[in-house]
Amino acid sequence: MQSSRTSSPPYLEVTVDTDYLYLETTNTGFVNQSKDFTFEWKIAPTLHLYDPMTKQITAQFRLRKKGEEQSQNSDISGETMMHTIPANTLEKTSYEWQVYVLTDDGRSTTTEWQEFSTVDGISSAKVIRPNLITLDGSVDNHFEWEHIISTGSAPRGFEIQYREGSSEWETLIDQKDTEQTYYDVPANTLPAGNLEWRVRTYNSNLTPGNWSDSASIIVRSAPPAPIITSVTSSPRPVISWQSEGQIQAEVRINDSTRSVLSAAKSYRWEDFLPDGFITVNVRVKNQFDLWSPWASAQTTIKNTPSGQITLSASVSNYAVSLSINSTYPQNYIYRDDVLIGKAVKREGVDTAFTYLDGTALGSHSYYAMGVDDQSNYQQSERITEKVSVPFGVIGELKALSWIELKRKRGSYPSHDIKRSYPVTMVYYSGNPLPVAYVSNELDASHTLEFTTDKTTADHLENLTGKTVIYKDVRGDLIIGVLVSVECSRDRATDVKLSIEETQREVVKIE
Repeated sequence: MQSSRTSSPPYLEVTVDTDYLYLETTNTGFVNQSKDFTFEWKIAPTLHLYDPMTKQITAQFRLRKKGEEQSQNSDISGETMMHTIPANTLEKTSYEWQVYVLTDDGRSTTTEWQEFSTVDGISSAKVIRPNLITLDGSVDNHFEWEHIISTGSAPRGFEIQYREGSSEWETLIDQKDTEQTYYDVPANTLPAGNLEWRVRTYNSNLTPGNWSDSASIIVRSAPPAPIITSVTSSPRPVISWQSEGQIQAEVRINDSTRSVLSAAKSYRWEDFLPDGFITVNVRVKNQFDLWSPWASAQTTIKNTPSGQITLSASVSNYAVSLSINSTYPQNYIYRDDVLIGKAVKREGVDTAFTYLDGTALGSHSYYAMGVDDQSNYQQSERITEKVSVPFGVIGELKALSWIELKRKRGSYPSHDIKRSYPVTMVYYSGNPLPVAYVSNELDASHTLEFTTDKTTADHLENLTGKTVIYKDVRGDLIIGVLVSVECSRDRATDVKLSIEETQREVVKIE
């Protein structure tokens, strides 16, 4: 060594140790037992010089459980300076390892025992997406999260759960032996509604980690098809089913459909069905106004009546009085093939029933239908009766007592009718004329004018605000609310009646 500042160069004493051999090894702390792991080493200098031409000719890898004396040894020949332990070979515990090396120039060395563990840390998970959004449940949806663990090991599985409101958590999927941190939820898997979901991951030891914080989503999708659990074979079959998210249902038999405007999961068919094979279909609607696919089932209808029923009729006081002699507990009245009411049992006689048809006007055909507790039915013979009125009559629907209206001073009694549908006119840009949107709600009002005496006018005033029946010689029939009575009095009383027509009561088989 020389220096430019002095004529007396300094000296550096160097010692070459030809016997020293140093090994650098893999720094081990945690080893993932579920994967192949390779232990490596190499001949390397420290503060000493060494022969750069030195190379390994043989080695021995030694492995033992921590705290034990006996080790498992693996001999390695040649220059290979590594040893691989196959996946799923090690147990879940702490280990120690070392390596012995012999070089071609006769030197050898053995490393210190180095510790490692196959016991992985407890993982946590963090939701990435989806959160605070609305999903279309009819398509695949991508769920993603982050795997968090102190050892840095990859996940070895995951579990996803969901729930609606405060209900119990349900497992969507529990999948092991995968490093995925995402899952594509198949279409029509999640139920519709406001849901929470959470995820946890498995570490390399397949130990489940901590649950993530829950994320909120709204799933908008059609409900799955209901499961029809039973269909009875009576003439009015009872259909029962199971469904999810139902707020309404529809039941279809052949070409007729009935609505169930509730979450009820059972329905008795309203009409009597003829004997024979039928197909029943059910579908449900959820809170998003989406319908499920139809579910179907089949049965054979068989009517087995066992009673007797007869019908007789007479006309009195502008109404048809029907008498039914029947051994059936329920008896219904049909007029012109339309159900109009249920007969009432006559007091003291178990087989005698009556019905008064005050809405009859003109000629009508009647029959009675006897029904037992199993909906088996039997029809009486048909009877035809005719009701005529020589002038106008009006009476309260629920307590029929007719008031006769015969004349009008100076002319014939009048009847003005006004029917209207509410119409909304909407103007659109670029169009000179509006587009009409017509409501389905019908308004029907009637104005009747008569001349009568004060007593009759007082009776009419007492009907104000009540549902009445009006019919007359012209064949006009009105059922509605008498909203007003206007009177003008001198020697007689002129009256103007205003009736708002109302929907007639829909009678159903119980």
